[in-house]
Amino acid sequence: MRKIKNTLYILVLAIGISSCTKDDVEVVRNPLDTTELIGKWAKIERDITAETVVDETTNLDSIKLLEFTAENSLTVTRGNFCNLSSVHNDSKSGSFEYYSTSTNVNGTMDRIKFELCGNGMPVTLQGDILTLGFGGDASERYKRVSVTPPVDPEVPEEPENPEEPTDPGTGG
Repeated sequence: MRKIKNTLYILVLAIGISSCTKDDVEVVRNPLDTTELIGKWAKIERDITAETVVDETTNLDSIKLLEFTAENSLTVTRGNFCNLSSVHNDSKSGSFEYYSTSTNVNGTMDRIKFELCGNGMPVTLQGDILTLGFGGDASERYKRVSVTPPVDPEVPEEPENPEEPTDPGTGG
């Protein structure tokens, strides 16, 4: 009887240990096209809402800005990317990665990893609104700063057969 009890304890212990092992979470990381990020983004706060048109005439001197370039460079002006804080005199630049992660547990999530931070930050992009973070108070929203393309000045057309100028005082 004692032998059966010991065997049963060992069997229960083995089942308990095997059930406590961590499931293998496979993370697949897929690079994303950065084209949709390129440009300047202003943090939505105070005078800037999701409906505000933000362009080069908007006073951006006191607002946290993100600027993504085609060379995968990110400049954060008046703030910190890693912990979503706004710091008036703090600006940092570095490279970034834009990628999607998919796991067999959490599904798919887009992320931006700034080289100065430890991990990638969850990101959602819907039109001209960029949301960084985990939602609610643990996130920041940004509005794309519209850039008006420069307009080439009009060059007046020259007449095909220019006439000789006449002196208006002599009449001929």
